[in-house]
Amino acid sequence: MKASNYALISALYADKTRGLYSDIYFPIIKYAIVKLYVEASDNQQYSSSDAVHDKIFELFGIKIPHVVIAKTVVKLSLQKSTTFEVQEYENGNVFLIKAAYFDEDEKSFQERENEFNIKLHEIESEYQEFIEREGAADGAVRFTDFISQNTESLLGFFETETEEQVEEKYTSVVFFLDYLHKNNFALYMVANQLFWSSVIAAFLQSSRPQVNETAKGLEAEYFLDTSIAMGLLDLSTEQNGQSARDVCDIIKNSGGRLKIHPATLEEMKTILASVAQNGAYPGTGIANACLRRNLEANEITRILLNLQKEVESLGVVVFPMAQSDMMRQIVSKYKGKDVLRQLAESRKSTSESTYISNSDQFREMHDIFMDDYIYDRQQKSGKTNCYFLTTNTDLIAFCRERHGGKGVMISTSKVILELWMHNAQPAKVSSCVLTETR
Repeated sequence: MKASNYALISALYADKTRGLYSDIYFPIIKYAIVKLYVEASDNQQYSSSDAVHDKIFELFGIKIPHVVIAKTVVKLSLQKSTTFEVQEYENGNVFLIKAAYFDEDEKSFQERENEFNIKLHEIESEYQEFIEREGAADGAVRFTDFISQNTESLLGFFETETEEQVEEKYTSVVFFLDYLHKNNFALYMVANQLFWSSVIAAFLQSSRPQVNETAKGLEAEYFLDTSIAMGLLDLSTEQNGQSARDVCDIIKNSGGRLKIHPATLEEMKTILASVAQNGAYPGTGIANACLRRNLEANEITRILLNLQKEVESLGVVVFPMAQSDMMRQIVSKYKGKDVLRQLAESRKSTSESTYISNSDQFREMHDIFMDDYIYDRQQKSGKTNCYFLTTNTDLIAFCRERHGGKGVMISTSKVILELWMHNAQPAKVSSCVLTETR
């Protein structure tokens, strides 16, 4: 896609907060219908999903599936106002445009588009200066080229539910984003907006059936991994804590339910007990929290002793009820299994694992147990919308392979991408997504 296409999308999708069709499909399809109506010679005209499809491609350079356009037209026909009214026929494939005007002056769209184009030139110049300064000019691409290339990857993500790695030639872009985040936050937010526009473009073009909105949202269950729960409790870095709060807010606003398994609480207790006794290991998230919040051993102990209440106070349900011999049963079932060694070897070491003895592989036991628990819950209880939410992409990949590509673990970035249309605040959501990519 051209930079101008992203600028138009960015202008069109500013401050949308309602839902899937109202936030995503309505604006671009309604915009195309208005354009068709304004360009027509008479005040009433018939049109079609084909005409809308072609007009969107002309204006934005993207192709929205015809079935999506038709379904959106049906929904638009139910919304009657003095500025916009259509009457649909043939399930939205043909429709009569009775009125179609912009809700606001078209000049405002143009102003936002022009302003964003100026910002794109600024960020492109900044990027070129950065790669020259860093000696990475050879083989480097334009910043907007990176976005265009990864729009295709995002489209593949929606189609296949697989996470693609950023190509090596784009590493300079990743370093540039880190540089902007630290040195020019205003331009970083422009990059945020550009990236978000590419997400919208990828989503719009996806032919994969999307979730249906209901009064209660998705009604999915999300069991939290240790790192996310620690972030919610503000026992990690400030950034990790904010990301955890944001993704959990998005889940709750979309009708999802936050849960945590007693086994995860036990893993958290292991970490807290080690910190209370031995101090926080330097460079870890909890070390950052202890320094930032001036947490002494007695406060860590207090949190440890009241951990379940602390978690429940944040709207997270502990489920199921813990059995007295739960951990003994887990250890008895999993200790010594080859899958634990395989997982330990496959994953990258993380800071929090420092607190968990490698000898008994407690961390691996917990993760494989949760993988099996959620999988069984989906298969036996029919809880198809049940996931284990984690930031550990290595664990996700490992468990997906365990189940023949049908893993039950889901990353926070994927949740954000899949739920952003359900009553979430776009600015907050888009920021989360870009953070996940850094």
